[in-house]
Amino acid sequence: MLDLYSMDVEHAGNVELIANWGILNVPGFVIFQDGSRVATFWIQRESVADFLQRIHDWLTNAAV
Repeated sequence: MLDLYSMDVEHAGNVELIANWGILNVPGFVIFQDGSRVATFWIQRESVADFLQRIHDWLTNAAV
């Protein structure tokens, strides 16, 4: 099962979560499994297609 959520990175109440989850840039993508964070991705001087490919590759190899 996959659930997707968004977060306002400028909302003061989210600053601690963003820091704890290791979001260094936006967009950021955090993957949780059984309530625990297992991966964090952020775009890194790459195209959106390359960003999505990295997430896809991780999901394929992690068998989440």
